[in-house]
Amino acid sequence: MDSSRSIMHTVGSRVWLRDLEEGWVKGEVLNVGDDNKLNVRLEDGSEKAFSESEIPLQNPGVRGVEVCE
Repeated sequence: MDSSRSIMHTVGSRVWLRDLEEGWVKGEVLNVGDDNKLNVRLEDGSEKAFSESEIPLQNPGVRGVEVCE
């Protein structure tokens, strides 16, 4: 495993994103790029890339996606 790749942020991780107008908005990690940038889908459906340090996890004690059926 490449030790420089994200360990805390995985595909499906729920994260918080700073927004100048809203304060914080929710996002979901779609993938981790080769450049270690995390591609994230925001609540409004848009997608952006962030470094891991820019986006704290919503529930840091829980990894991945919560499945509710």
